[in-house]
Amino acid sequence: MTLKRKTRRSGAVAPLVALLMVALCVVISIVLEEGMMLSESRRAQATADAAAMAGACVLYQNYKTTAGVDPASITAATQMAADNGYLNDAAAGPAPGATLVVANNPPATGIFKGQAGYIEVNTTFYQPRYFSWVLALWPINANLPNNDSMPVTARAVAEGMWTPFHAGVLLLNYTGTDLQEVGNATLNVNGGDFILDSNSASALFQTGNATVMVQNGNVAITGNDVNAQNNSAIQTPNGTVYINQHPTPDPLAYLPQPGTGNGAPAIPPKAPKPNQVTLPSGQVAWICYPGRYGSANSDTQLPSGKNGELIVFMQANYPGPGNSGTNYTSGIYYIDSGGFSYNNTSIVTDNNLFIANPSGTSWNGPLDYQGSTGGMMIYMGPNATGGVNLQGNPGSLVYMTPLTDPSPYSGMIYWQDPTNTSTAQIAGNGSFTIQGTFYAPTALLKVTGNGGTYTGSLGQQIAGSAIGSQYISADMKVGGNGNVIVNYQGPPKQPIRILTLVE
Repeated sequence: MTLKRKTRRSGAVAPLVALLMVALCVVISIVLEEGMMLSESRRAQATADAAAMAGACVLYQNYKTTAGVDPASITAATQMAADNGYLNDAAAGPAPGATLVVANNPPATGIFKGQAGYIEVNTTFYQPRYFSWVLALWPINANLPNNDSMPVTARAVAEGMWTPFHAGVLLLNYTGTDLQEVGNATLNVNGGDFILDSNSASALFQTGNATVMVQNGNVAITGNDVNAQNNSAIQTPNGTVYINQHPTPDPLAYLPQPGTGNGAPAIPPKAPKPNQVTLPSGQVAWICYPGRYGSANSDTQLPSGKNGELIVFMQANYPGPGNSGTNYTSGIYYIDSGGFSYNNTSIVTDNNLFIANPSGTSWNGPLDYQGSTGGMMIYMGPNATGGVNLQGNPGSLVYMTPLTDPSPYSGMIYWQDPTNTSTAQIAGNGSFTIQGTFYAPTALLKVTGNGGTYTGSLGQQIAGSAIGSQYISADMKVGGNGNVIVNYQGPPKQPIRILTLVE
C-alpha cells in the first residue's frame, strides 16, 4: 500500500482576507459617516425651518409698518439658528464643525425671489471627515476647496404677511342652498372669486332672471352642482365654474372679537348722545360718535332716521365733541341691543366736522365724506337684534368707508358676532356707496339692487349700487331689479393673516 504525501498549502487566503477586511471596514466606516451626515441634514433642515418661521413672525407682527421687508426678520432668523447650535462661525471660511447661516428678506432664490413678506434661510454645517478622508485623496476631488470637511445644507422659506383674501364673495354654509337669486338684479363681482362652500347638488337656486357676473375670477362650488356650470345665472367672462371643490374655511375666524383680548380693542364705552346740529350748508343732521349703543345699562340710542334726514358717523381718531378731551380712536359702533336700520335716510362717514358754538348745535368745516381717513365699523353684538338693514331710496345718499385703523379690523365695515344669526339686509338705491368687508359668518346676507348710482374713484357717478368690497357670510340672497357692485378690486378689504412655511 502506497501512502500519498500531503501537499502543504501556500497560505495565500490570509492576505486576501486581511485585504478584504480592510476594505469592508472602510465601507462600514463610510456608511456610518453617511449616517452622521443624514442625522445632521435633518438637524440643518429643522434649524432652517425654525429660523425661517422666526423671521416670518417678525414680518407678520410688523407687516403694517414694514410691508414685508424688515431687517429685524433677518436678526430673528439668525438668532433662532444660533439657539439651535448654528452659530454662523463659518462666515469667514469653512472649517470642520463650523456652521453658516444666510437669511434673505426678500428671498434671493426660488419661486418667491424678490417678493416682500417672505424670508429665506440657508443653513450649512461643515461635517468633519473621518474615514471618508480616503475619498478626498482621489484626483477627482483634488480641486475641492476644503477636503477635510463636507457641507451639509438645507433651505427653508416662510411667509408672514397680511394680505387680502382673494374672494369677492365667500358663502360658508356647508349644507343646503348657499346662493339664492331672485328678481332681475345683477350682482357684479368686480375682481376676486365667488366661492360656495355648500356640498349640496343644489348649492345655487335661481328664481327669476337674476345674474351673478364674476369679472376676472372663478366660481368654486364644493358640491356636485352640475347645473351651475350650465346656468346662465352664473357668468364668468374671464374665468371658469368649478364644482366638487374642497370647502374654503372661514379666513377671518382668527379675528378676536372686541373685548376678548388677544390684541382686540375693548368693548367701547357708552357713546355720547347723538347731537342734532345745523351744518354750514343749513342742513339739519344728526352727529353720531363711536361707542356702545343700545346697551341695557345705557340710554344711548342711534337716531331713528326720518325720511330725508342726514346722519353723520364720525370716523376713527375723531378727537371728540366740543372740548371733552375724549379721543374716539376705535371708530367702532358697537350695537349692544336693537339693530342698525335706516330707510330713505342719508348716511355718511365724515372727516372734518367740528363744533363751532358752546351750545353744541352748530358745526363748522366741510362735510368731507369722500375724504374720510379713519373710517368706521358697525359691530353687531351677540344680543343685537334685527341685524343691519340699510335701504337707500331715490334722492338719498349713502357713503360709508371701513376702518383703516386700529390694525385688527382694518378694512372691515360690518361685522356680525358669530353667535348672532339675524339676517343682514342691504338695498341700494339713490347714491349708494359702501366700501369694505361685510362679515356675517352665521347669517343670511340679503343684497338688493334697485338702480341708483355709486361714486367712482374720481368722484364720478356710475350706474349701480356699490355695496361693499367683499362678502363673507353663511348664505346669500340676491334680488331686486338693479345692478349691485361688489368692488373687490377697490380698496380696502379686511386682510387675512398668513404665517407658514412655503418652501
